[in-house]
Amino acid sequence: MKNEAIEELDAETYHAHSALSNSQTLKIGRSVAHFLESKANPADSDAMAKGRAVHTLALEGREAFEAEYMYPAPDQDDRRTKAGKLWLARAEKDPRQIIRSSEADEVERINDALHDHPNAMRILRGPSVKNEVSYFAQDPKYPFDIRARIDAIAPNYIADLKTTRDASENGFTRSVSRYGYDHQWVFYSRVLDALGLEVPKTFLIVAVETAPPYAIGIYELDNRWWTRGRKLVLRNLQRWHDYLDGRLPYAGYTATAQPLPMPHYLEL
Repeated sequence: MKNEAIEELDAETYHAHSALSNSQTLKIGRSVAHFLESKANPADSDAMAKGRAVHTLALEGREAFEAEYMYPAPDQDDRRTKAGKLWLARAEKDPRQIIRSSEADEVERINDALHDHPNAMRILRGPSVKNEVSYFAQDPKYPFDIRARIDAIAPNYIADLKTTRDASENGFTRSVSRYGYDHQWVFYSRVLDALGLEVPKTFLIVAVETAPPYAIGIYELDNRWWTRGRKLVLRNLQRWHDYLDGRLPYAGYTATAQPLPMPHYLEL
């Protein structure tokens, strides 16, 4: 797969591809060493797993969710009981991912909140929207491939679904900075542009909280986020290129002593 857009590529095949993704490039932003470690020993978390399940149900629908996940009835959730042990024995022979009934219930409640919102699902699954399209391209500047899998893309916007603890304006502003959602916007646009496709100018995020009342905030990143994201993407891609070229002296943080000025807020 190279220089193409694929509308129904399964997630496992997409993630196995060697092209550089947004999340991988973000890890390079921390250090090349962290990126290499994540490739050698992939890590997962409960929050990430729940986010994937929410994405599957909300963006791909009930049929896709049932094909990907299996979960017990509430009385089978305790795997110490006879019913729980019997269910688990059957489940371990099934290729689907196993989640607890309580986790499935949370995913359902989040999905209900998205459907109850006046605009969330229109943005994510409206008539002109394509979901989970996978894009692969040669980077326009560097000699390696890049890829993106976009939650929702319409002629006039890119939209991403995020699960979060705090979807308020103040709380989610911190999430945009901490998790590099501005970087994501620029990286996705770079992949689309490398393919010669029309790049939507608007980037929307549908943020839904993972605890009751599952409140939702919808945000459009402004041009200042684009400017910041562009600087981060260019820095991280250059760092990876330098590493591949043998011009990065050390894959961790610093190869030599660097000044460490004390922040003003620590002054007494």
